[in-house]
Amino acid sequence: MTGPIVVGRVVEIEELTDFKKPIRYCQVQVLADHTADRAVRGIVCGATNFVEGDLVVVALPGAELPGGFAIGARKTYGTSATA
Repeated sequence: MTGPIVVGRVVEIEELTDFKKPIRYCQVQVLADHTADRAVRGIVCGATNFVEGDLVVVALPGAELPGGFAIGARKTYGTSATA
């Protein structure tokens, strides 16, 4: 993994049910990043092993996950992901 990886707190989780696999649209408050703004960001995620209030790892736009998966702000699954 490369790029900006930070810690965030899950503020809200919306389960998106119109898809074959579990998809969640989460509001996550970024606790520390290169801008230090503590902004709440919308994140689309397939993981289900966390709840509201949990601290999670956040890959911000510009990060790259294993397999060459680039993280960026985009519209996906009918939502606007900002992280």
